[in-house]
Amino acid sequence: MVAQRIGKRINKFRIKRGLTQDALSKKLKVTRAVVSAWETGKAVPRLDKLKPLAKVLQCEVTDLL
Repeated sequence: MVAQRIGKRINKFRIKRGLTQDALSKKLKVTRAVVSAWETGKAVPRLDKLKPLAKVLQCEVTDLL
């Protein structure tokens, strides 16, 4: 599924940057549960969160998608 693929990419970049789910959630002003849902493929980031997410993870939006 697409959501699971995106989640794996978010997880990979988050770990590469040495961030915990909690730290990432605070930077994006979302809950840790939201980050967990993204990474497990239960949800995908809203459009308004993609650019800030990519910035924090130091990648391009297209790298996440």
